[in-house]
Amino acid sequence: MFFVLCSSFALADANDVCSGASTMTVGTSNHGLINPQGDIDWGKWYVSSPGRLTVTLDVPSSKDYSLAVYSSCSQRVCLSGRGTGLDETCVIDVQPGYYYTKVWGDYNQWSDYYRHYIATRLEVAPEPDRYDFVVGSIQPTISNPTTEDSFNINYDVRNNGPDDFYGSFGTTLYIDGVNKGTITRSGSFNSGTTQSFTKYGVQLSAGSHSIRVVADSSNQADETNEGNNEKTIYISVSAPAPPQYDLVVERITPSIQFPTAGVPFNIDYVVRNNGQDRYTGSFRTTMYIDGNIDSSVPRTDISAGGTEMFTKYNVPLTEGRHLIRIITDSSNEVSETNEYNNERTLYIDVVAPELPEYDLILESITPSIQFPIAGEPFDIDFIVKNTGSDGYPGSFTTQLYIDDVLKATSPRTDISSGGTEAFTRRDVVLTEGRHLARVLTDTGD
Repeated sequence: MFFVLCSSFALADANDVCSGASTMTVGTSNHGLINPQGDIDWGKWYVSSPGRLTVTLDVPSSKDYSLAVYSSCSQRVCLSGRGTGLDETCVIDVQPGYYYTKVWGDYNQWSDYYRHYIATRLEVAPEPDRYDFVVGSIQPTISNPTTEDSFNINYDVRNNGPDDFYGSFGTTLYIDGVNKGTITRSGSFNSGTTQSFTKYGVQLSAGSHSIRVVADSSNQADETNEGNNEKTIYISVSAPAPPQYDLVVERITPSIQFPTAGVPFNIDYVVRNNGQDRYTGSFRTTMYIDGNIDSSVPRTDISAGGTEMFTKYNVPLTEGRHLIRIITDSSNEVSETNEYNNERTLYIDVVAPELPEYDLILESITPSIQFPIAGEPFDIDFIVKNTGSDGYPGSFTTQLYIDDVLKATSPRTDISSGGTEAFTRRDVVLTEGRHLARVLTDTGD
């Protein structure tokens, strides 16, 4: 927007030299006379603001005057000499300071009776809008990324100028000097406000990297400060820390504390991951008995702090002491934080089996006639009893002798603990006198 200052007052006799020019006010109209031939009127005008200065000279009718404007007494910036009867005009762009006007008559075409009028008008250009784009923060979403991380970079631009910006501007992100893309925003960018941007899916190699953001990277905005449009940060990217696994044999537990020789039992054993990370691969756990491989079991996937249980079924061992040794990760498939705690040993004492307790005795021998008669038959009953604590499931033989002569052999099977078996020898005929009846049981051992 332009504005014009105007006023009018009579001019005193003008000075004939620049250094003695009278000071006049811009925006006023002033009059004077050219008295003798060769008279020169100098005026001095102070311009307070940059803009466009128009100097007009209203020449008396049928006279021929010339107009010149100077930025200093020795530096002419405009000359207007159109000819007889024509008004003169100079239009110049000015900065704050003093300017000088010079008026004179040409070819005896002057007048000391008719006034000439000189006026100035300053058109002040409006101040340009003032914008100032600065990069605020540059913030990776992961503060210490590794080479395996994909992260975003958030950054923002602020209009620090006092005026709102209307138009479009681009903001460019550089990583290690390489242009990673320009985002163009259009519309209004109000004073004191911030616009946010994001670069997605950034993945970098190990080392230090520069992140540089340049606002108004195409110089579309005429800013008050063109030297503060960018910002740079550095981020360090590391190789990922190796996963931490640590497989240990936590315990070995036989299903029978003191197993009996020849009697099968089970052996349970547990592997724990004492590391901080889950192991998703495969590993093998091997059991040795007395230094010989008994079994090797593969497993996969064990969480941090998690356990895997194994069972070896139906282990038969001989009497004596035996060494049970369990080694996990026995094929070295797992890269562990401690490779020296993968095994555990346990000694198992195997006892001899307890022998069954049988005890066969002859409980009684009873003739059917207390005093038999010579030549007359009678029976002899006898009873075998198992007084042992265990039942006998096998066979045994019981024999009857009379006078050391075998008279009967009776086989039997299966006699329980405390049980009895009854036998009878019928029709025994003896001669007169004393005879010895003897019964032997389990005669076949």
